[in-house]
Amino acid sequence: MDRFYSEQWEKSSEIRSMKSKPSMGRRLAQIFHGLQHFVDHFWYPPLLGFFCMADLVILIIPLDALLVSSILLRPRKWISVWFYMTGGAILGAFFIAILIQWHPTFVKDGLFHATFHSHTWLRTENLVHHWGIAGLVFLGLSPVPQQFPVLVAAFAGIPAPELALSVGLGRFLKYGIYCWTTAFAPKLLQQIPFLRKEMERIQALQVSGE
Repeated sequence: MDRFYSEQWEKSSEIRSMKSKPSMGRRLAQIFHGLQHFVDHFWYPPLLGFFCMADLVILIIPLDALLVSSILLRPRKWISVWFYMTGGAILGAFFIAILIQWHPTFVKDGLFHATFHSHTWLRTENLVHHWGIAGLVFLGLSPVPQQFPVLVAAFAGIPAPELALSVGLGRFLKYGIYCWTTAFAPKLLQQIPFLRKEMERIQALQVSGE
């Protein structure tokens, strides 16, 4: 499981040039692995929602990995995980949009300076400018980190409520598909190599009673 989270972290952290610190990925994996021992607690789904909010700022949280492995451990929580993670994405997008309205210079030159110089930023900017709200919904369905479309849309002047709901709709559809598939048709996930390995690890944990 640690290797699984490390791989996910390395993919997301590439945007922030964090590959020079591979040990951080391992530490992050250990933290998330440890948190999953509390998957039965009432506060666990809200915690995943909080991670969705935080990921818009720090961009190093393997959200898809957390979702899939958490539901593999406790399939009955799929609805609460779905809604809390969607809610977290909406609140996070709304917060970033409001922050840009209040302090655009601080966001562009300080908080997210590196983001504006990436290839992903340019591709996202073109898509949002051409497709507007529809582009935001599409990107919400995609594996693209939501920081990019949120920043592009906010700087383009899209109102915060409209922006947040558009991102939320995309995430609602994406997380709904992930949650339902993981809970009721997990064999479909075996088509994805790294998920197949993770499913085997989760099954081993369940057999051992951990």
